[in-house]
Amino acid sequence: MYVVMVVDVAFETTGVQSGFETALMSVNQGARVVVTSIWEKEVNLHLNNLVLAEKEIIGTLAYNRGVFPATISLIEDGRIDASKMITKKVKLEDVVKEGFEELVKNKDQHIKILVTPV
Repeated sequence: MYVVMVVDVAFETTGVQSGFETALMSVNQGARVVVTSIWEKEVNLHLNNLVLAEKEIIGTLAYNRGVFPATISLIEDGRIDASKMITKKVKLEDVVKEGFEELVKNKDQHIKILVTPV
């Protein structure tokens, strides 16, 4: 048995086709999908899934100001263990090869690559 959750807003954070499809199918009629991921490939979209259900897709590269203090608070009090999200650390001078290129080649192996100044 599958449980289907339908929401008013979904955030697509994966940058892969299946994540986009899941986000689009999980929102109510007239709802919104917010795409925050960076894509390596084009996404396939059947526009009737968007038009007939009057759904909206928007993209954003930034977060609003209130997100960071709330997230820091969740990390500080232990409700989020951020260390599990850091899959690699790289020096700033190595960010292109060991950061960006690594994410392109091995996206499925990383959540976040932390860049350090030294």
